[in-house]
Amino acid sequence: MSREFIKFPRRLAGACLLVGMLVGSAAFAQTRDVLRVGLGDMPTMLDPQAYASITGLRFYTNVFDALMKLDPFTSEIEPALATDWQRLSDTTLELHLRQGVLFHDGTPFTAADVKFSIDRVIGGGSLFANARAMLSVIDHVEIVDDLTVRVVTAAPDPVLELRLANLWGDWIVPKAYVEEHGDEYFQRNPIGTGPFMVTLFEPDRVELTAFDGYWGEKPNVRKVEYRGIPEATARLTALVNDEVDIMSPVVSDQIEALSTYSNVTVQCHPQNLVHLLTYNTANPLMADPLLRQGINLAIDRDLIIETLWAGRASATRGFQFEDFGDMYLEDVPYTEYDPERARELIEASDYAGDTLYYDLVPGYYENDLQAAEAIVEMLAEVGVNVQIRATTKFWQNPDRAIHPWSYAERFPDPVAGLWLLFGADSSRQAKGQNDWIDASQEFNATGYALAGTVDQATRNALWADLHAMWLTEAPGTTLWRSAICTGVNNQVNWNIYPTQTMDFGAANLSFKD
Repeated sequence: MSREFIKFPRRLAGACLLVGMLVGSAAFAQTRDVLRVGLGDMPTMLDPQAYASITGLRFYTNVFDALMKLDPFTSEIEPALATDWQRLSDTTLELHLRQGVLFHDGTPFTAADVKFSIDRVIGGGSLFANARAMLSVIDHVEIVDDLTVRVVTAAPDPVLELRLANLWGDWIVPKAYVEEHGDEYFQRNPIGTGPFMVTLFEPDRVELTAFDGYWGEKPNVRKVEYRGIPEATARLTALVNDEVDIMSPVVSDQIEALSTYSNVTVQCHPQNLVHLLTYNTANPLMADPLLRQGINLAIDRDLIIETLWAGRASATRGFQFEDFGDMYLEDVPYTEYDPERARELIEASDYAGDTLYYDLVPGYYENDLQAAEAIVEMLAEVGVNVQIRATTKFWQNPDRAIHPWSYAERFPDPVAGLWLLFGADSSRQAKGQNDWIDASQEFNATGYALAGTVDQATRNALWADLHAMWLTEAPGTTLWRSAICTGVNNQVNWNIYPTQTMDFGAANLSFKD
């Protein structure tokens, strides 16, 4: 089966070294005892519902299964622990479960585990907040029989199937095991139904061993050893010296150096993650939307992309991804750079030259300080005085004006994107940061309608309206969608996904003779 790398979207300049290989062909049919992986950061726990994060995604696909899954390149919904499903009404989805599935302790998977897993998220405490954001529309789960469940929502939900296939909440965990051992034990000693079992979990080392009782195709490696290697140069050295087979991430200034080694390849994919700036409208200095609109127009994103990312990033058409399909707003322009118009808006605003603090946690994002310095210079050119301030938390200073943020796509629909991050129930408005205090009633009403409307044509129109209001009210702005670059030994055939998931199953990992 041939696997192609995802194409970079329009305006993604520069070239990553993209090498297509054949998965499962004669040249890559070999198995191996151990795969060694070096990572920049490691998980603090391996409970997929309590630790819903990009760091966790590098492990979860190998250990756990969800009811459904999204193809990482097409975003099509595919069966997993559920073999088929049907809508009984706008609020009820019936799912038939796969027979013969075992957890890693040999316990059979049943409908009771599905109900327990969803109940654990929607009824849990703050530990499950990220996962609950995906599943909070669910009212309850009904068990029809051991292999049939009905998921019932409190109101019509047009994207329930996508919610049940997302990587941020719908992993199935074992009811009996968690109830016997408790949440804290499960966080460090998890079991699932996936192709690998967790056999070692330490702060800087995790080992997975292939599960002989796995219901699907058996992986082509017996053991996966993850090592935490926080320092970028040390990761590079480990890769080129054959101490690890895969290392991630490769930072931008390493790509050219790695290209000189014959034993490794750098793979770069545009990731389903967008970098943003968000504005604290609770700060009176940022209360005028004209100022915020002016800031958005003053940033030359293309120049920063070319300078800092060597083209390995792309501008965006607002807050959306191409995998939205029919909901993707093709007529939305790439974020404009217009310093003259920016200056006009800023002069028309109530901004009087006060210092605006740009808070960041240095090193949290790649190139974050360099990007901030470039943005500060661009804003100075249109009359806005911005000062970078290093912090240990993004939201610790109430007088902050600007801070960087990012969004990793949960599933391909705006209710899991813009509405999740900026909606009426989001941390920006209702809890947590509380820094978008002037969102219009129309914006919130439109968002609620989008989230609760099943008719697709109506949803398309609502989304266009919601996105236009977000651009006008300007509580933030998108900057760019960057690539994820990974170093891979040439004896290994493997792709990282746009979600940053590290899938070491049989369909995505094989080895040369």
